[in-house]
Amino acid sequence: MRIEVITDSAPGEDRWAPLLTSLVLAIDQSLADGCSPGDIAVLVRSGSMGARVARHLLSLGHSVVSPDGLRLAGDPLVELLIDVLRAVHLGDAAAAARVMQYRARLSCTLDQDEVDPFAQAASLPDPHAELMAELARLELVSVRTTIPDLLLRLCHWLHVRPAEEAAIVALLDEAHSWGRLNGPRVGEFIAHWDTSGNRRSVSPPEDGHAIQVMTIHKAKGLEFPVVIVADATMHSRGSRTESLWVDPRPAVPDLQAALIRESKALVESGVPELVEEQDLRQLDDLNLLYVAFTRPAQRLYAFLYEDATDHVSKGLLQFIVEHGKDGILVQGERSTLITHQTGNGAQVLRDVSTPSGPIALEMHFERPSGWTPEGELDRAMQLGRTFHAVLAHIRTSDDVDTALDRAGKEGDLVPEDRDAVRTALLNMVREAALAPWFSSSAEVRTESTIIDAAGRAWRPDRVVIEKGVVRILDLKTGVPKAEHHDQVAGYMALLGQMGHPNVEGALFYLTTSRLELVNP
Repeated sequence: MRIEVITDSAPGEDRWAPLLTSLVLAIDQSLADGCSPGDIAVLVRSGSMGARVARHLLSLGHSVVSPDGLRLAGDPLVELLIDVLRAVHLGDAAAAARVMQYRARLSCTLDQDEVDPFAQAASLPDPHAELMAELARLELVSVRTTIPDLLLRLCHWLHVRPAEEAAIVALLDEAHSWGRLNGPRVGEFIAHWDTSGNRRSVSPPEDGHAIQVMTIHKAKGLEFPVVIVADATMHSRGSRTESLWVDPRPAVPDLQAALIRESKALVESGVPELVEEQDLRQLDDLNLLYVAFTRPAQRLYAFLYEDATDHVSKGLLQFIVEHGKDGILVQGERSTLITHQTGNGAQVLRDVSTPSGPIALEMHFERPSGWTPEGELDRAMQLGRTFHAVLAHIRTSDDVDTALDRAGKEGDLVPEDRDAVRTALLNMVREAALAPWFSSSAEVRTESTIIDAAGRAWRPDRVVIEKGVVRILDLKTGVPKAEHHDQVAGYMALLGQMGHPNVEGALFYLTTSRLELVNP
């Protein structure tokens, strides 16, 4: 284990430079010690941070897979190609202007500070007309071909080398999969892209030669030989805008309750409800740090800024000062790593899309069983993880919207899924059979760790304590299995050993809304 304090950070974008440098050194060390890229997981606090890390690693030539940071939507080259399709088939003038701007930038010389994409226009420029004229001159809009072939032709026109861009390869793969079922109908492909295709992430190679970048929340329940925690500050740096109900008495004797918005002044004044909220947040931060630090099987790297101000980070910094040296805490000896990934003998091909290029490609064969356009993870499993993240902050149905907002900020919920998840959650928490687990008067513990006599950690999804009865609820995706009952029964036994005589347990299957009671 190696935890390093980042001391030479600067404001703004430069703040990331020393952290990314240290992160890359940790990856290089692991690879040098015999680790496969697929055995390395970089854990991040949010999806935006995952995107930054993933793109930095890609720029250095590493293969990366990231459900949080490598979605096709937002990739500039992918959006450029989609803009061409929008302009040609939908007559989108704004998309045409963006394409012409990109083309103009390609024509810039090194001594030019700016370029006018419509410098040759004698009158008010018409981006769509100019784009169509150039595409017609090159016979790119009249040719009848498949969508992947059309995208390749456009790549050559835009001087984009597909084999060097993982996002372009994924876009071509998506276009191929969709085209096999629907044919070369570009307008319908654009509609598909807007509704679901753009949510696809760059998929990992099946030989495991890709570093995994994901949020800590998505890493729950997983284990990796090497884990790199990019920033061990678990406290969200975003502004706190939640409103809380507080008791304003004795300041306002006639007012029994008041809804207030959190502020620094109110926190410092010691309002009990705000103090409790602060304590709960610190507990959440500590739980998240525990999850991150317990994912590695062989080696852990973690980095922490020395100017972190939250209580958990300050405690970790103090521990490093007391037990480490020069801002670095090392435990254990660096040794050869045992890799878990094996190759599958993928066929290596020359890049025929740009014949002069030396790039090597690994051939993609027919889809493996269970593969979906969302990536290697099954859609139901992804939604299950989202439900877990949101439910961790829900006591009653009144908390649903606040929990959804929080999940969105932390990268656990994409905007496209919000309405569907909200409807499913409201139906769930209002279900009569589940009422005991969402009682407003109960004490609720979500994903809290239980340590057994042997020192092993267990984390039931939801534990509710009310009137002397302890109720356990575990959420599952997929089909019911006997081991699910065994798992909950084990939780019940542990709580019984802790002195709770009345313990009940149940399983709730998210895909079928089925509740199953568990016998002790």
